[in-house]
Amino acid sequence: MCIGWSFISSCSQNSVCLEPQALSMRGGFYTKDTANNNQDTLLINANLRFGVGYSFYQQLKNSSKFSFPLSQDNDTIEAIFQSDSASLAANTIDTMQLIYRRELYFISVACGYQTRFTLQTAFSTNHIIDSVLIAIPDISNETKEHLKIIVKK
Repeated sequence: MCIGWSFISSCSQNSVCLEPQALSMRGGFYTKDTANNNQDTLLINANLRFGVGYSFYQQLKNSSKFSFPLSQDNDTIEAIFQSDSASLAANTIDTMQLIYRRELYFISVACGYQTRFTLQTAFSTNHIIDSVLIAIPDISNETKEHLKIIVKK
């Protein structure tokens, strides 16, 4: 009787998963100062579109940071950066392409799996964006900034 009871209680509903199953890539916007160092820059009224058909959207008002999930099915994602949401002029819009590697990681029976990513390459057009730098390529459950987008002044 005791053996059956201990076996049943070990599989209780108390197995709560504290590990996130969906990870997001984090980034920030920067400008170069006179000494060519990266300085945080605040975007007043920008937009970021990403995902299949650019179906996901983030409005970046008075923000210098962003985050979005990478694709679970593809090794690339494209994003459109619009520096001024009030303007559709071509010189205010850039496209970015991120190439990464996906790796399935087993967390636990209670949590299941998580996809971890490793950024490999970043490309962009250069209307507003000066360059895109991979700061930390490994996207795991840490809250670090993975991507730095350097915008022109």
